[in-house]
Amino acid sequence: MKPLIRAISFLLIMLIILAAVASCANTTAPPMQESTEKLVIYDAPMYTALLRKAIAIFKQEFPWVEVEFREFGSLNLMNPASAGNIESYIETLTAELAAGRGPDVLVWSVDYSPVRDLHKAVDTGVFADLNPFINNDDTFALEDYNKPVLDSGVFGGNRYIMPLFYDVSLWMTTQEILNEAGIAIEDMQTFPEAAGHIAAYFSDNQSSEKTIFNWPWVGWSWFLMKSGLMFVDYEQGHAAVDGQDFKTAMEIYKLLSEQDQDLSRIGAINYTDSAMIRLINKEYLFDADTSRNMYYFLDAYSRLQFTQTPVFINNPTFNGNVVGAAQSFGAILENSENKVNAYEFLKILLADEIQSDENELLSSPVLYSALLNKVDSTIASLTPKEGDAGSVERGFSGGDPRLVPIAIPDDIVNKYIRMVWDVDVCINVSPMVKGLVLARMTPYFLGERSYEDCLAELTTALTLYLHE
Repeated sequence: MKPLIRAISFLLIMLIILAAVASCANTTAPPMQESTEKLVIYDAPMYTALLRKAIAIFKQEFPWVEVEFREFGSLNLMNPASAGNIESYIETLTAELAAGRGPDVLVWSVDYSPVRDLHKAVDTGVFADLNPFINNDDTFALEDYNKPVLDSGVFGGNRYIMPLFYDVSLWMTTQEILNEAGIAIEDMQTFPEAAGHIAAYFSDNQSSEKTIFNWPWVGWSWFLMKSGLMFVDYEQGHAAVDGQDFKTAMEIYKLLSEQDQDLSRIGAINYTDSAMIRLINKEYLFDADTSRNMYYFLDAYSRLQFTQTPVFINNPTFNGNVVGAAQSFGAILENSENKVNAYEFLKILLADEIQSDENELLSSPVLYSALLNKVDSTIASLTPKEGDAGSVERGFSGGDPRLVPIAIPDDIVNKYIRMVWDVDVCINVSPMVKGLVLARMTPYFLGERSYEDCLAELTTALTLYLHE
C-alpha cells in the first residue's frame, strides 16, 4: 500500500511543479497570435526601394500571405514635387494611429514621420511588445546586432521599437589643417575641449575666412543633440536642464553659434565645389556631414590621402562616450490582426540582404555582419583598378587632380569600423525637444535675456511638453 501512496504523492508533486512552470512561462512569453494570410505595409520616405525589396523577399518565403503595400505617390526627398505627398503621408498616418488604425508593421525615418517622440508614442500604447516574439524565436539572435542601438527601442523593459539603421557622427579633417590651426586631435575628445580649441582658433584668427564645418546647415545645434545630453527625464517626468553640463553647452553654443552662422562666411561658400575640394583648399576646419554617407566618407579618405593626411574622430561628447542616434525604426502596431506576419517582415528588414543593401548608405546597419559587408563592398568600389583612367572623375572629387583615389590601409578601415560600431549609448532626441531648447534659449544666445530667465522658461516649456 505504501508504494502506491508514494507513487500517487510523487505524481501529485510533479503535476504541481509542471503547473507552476507553465504559469511562469505564461508570464514571460504569452501565447502567440495565430498566423493569418494578410499583411499591410505603408510606404515611407527614404525607404521605398528597401521596402519593395523586403516585400519581394517576404512573398518568396510566405507566398500564401496577401501583402497590401499602400503608397502615397513619390516620396523621393530629392524631388520637390514629392513634398505634398510626404505631407499627406504624415497627416494620414497621424490620423490613423490616433484612431487605432494603420499598417501592421510601421517603418519610419527620424525626420519624416508622425512619430516625433519615441517615448510619448510608446506611452500611448500604439506599439506591441516584441519580446514575446523574440523569446519564442530560436532563429533570431539579438547578440548579432548593435546592442546599445537596439536597446534604445526598449521602454520599461519591453522592446516596443526596433531601430533598423543608425548614425554615428565623425569629424574629418586633415593634419595640415590642424597644424595650421594649432589644434591637436588628441585634445578634441570631449565637447567642451573641442569647442574651447575651436573658439581659441577664431579668437586668435579673427580675420580668418574659414567656417567651422563644411556646410551652414551642419552646425552646433546638430552636434548639441549628439553631445550626450538628454534634456528631459521621461521616467521622472521633468526637465533635465539644471546641471552644469547643460549650462556649459549653452555657453559654448552662445560662443560659437555666431561664428557658425556668420552670414559673410556662408555667403562666400562656393556651392559648386564638393566638400572634399573645399577641405583640401582649407576653407573650413571639420567635415562633419560626410560621415553620414559611408561611400562618401571612405571615398573622401581614399582621395584626400593622395596629397593630404586625413584625420577623423568621433563626434566629441561631454563624457567622452560614443553617442549614436537611430535613423530609422520598425514596430508592430498593438491593434494589428497580423502580428505574426508583421514580425516575420520585421525580421527581413533586420536580415543581411536588407541591412547590406547599397540603397541605404546614409546610415549604418544595426547588423554587424552587414556593416562589414557594406564596408567591404564600398572599399572594393573605391579601389582603383589598373588602367582605370576615369578614377579621378568618379565619386565626389569634381575631377580635381589632387583627389586621386588610393587604397585605404587596413588599419584605417578597421579603425573606421570600430568607431562606427562601438557605440556606448544611443540617444534619440525628439525634434520637439530640440525645437523647445533652441527656441527658449535663443534670447540668451543673442544677449537679449539672462541665462537664468531663459532656463526658467525652458524648464516650464519642457515640463508642460512632457505632460501634455
